[in-house]
Amino acid sequence: MIRGSSSLLKVEFWEAISIKTWKPKMKVHLHFFSFGKRYTNIIQTKLRHNHILNYDLCKRNILNSLECSCGKQENAYHFFFVCTNYSIPRNTLFDCLFKLELVNIDINLLLCGDVINNRIIAAVNKFIDESCRFS
Repeated sequence: MIRGSSSLLKVEFWEAISIKTWKPKMKVHLHFFSFGKRYTNIIQTKLRHNHILNYDLCKRNILNSLECSCGKQENAYHFFFVCTNYSIPRNTLFDCLFKLELVNIDINLLLCGDVINNRIIAAVNKFIDESCRFS
């Protein structure tokens, strides 16, 4: 198998010897990305693969401006951690994540989850919905 440069899959998936050993691992991994509402899952997948925010679209010559409506460069990090437009839903998101006693919250955790995936993904999905950025 060819490893993609932007892949977020764990090494164990790339070290599978055959499709027969790879497929069951992949099904477990993908289960968490199909949690919740389909529309929000699609948005989260596009965020994970850098295909939806202004910075990403500008890099692909789809938009002329990489700026968010707040005037800063709009990428996934900006959307989840910085933008003042989404401070209220962000507070809800981080309240939920702190209740899970998560210490190292980064963009990879928000977009890919962890061992307590369903709760993380549910909190991120709620943030995406409440931000109204993609409606």
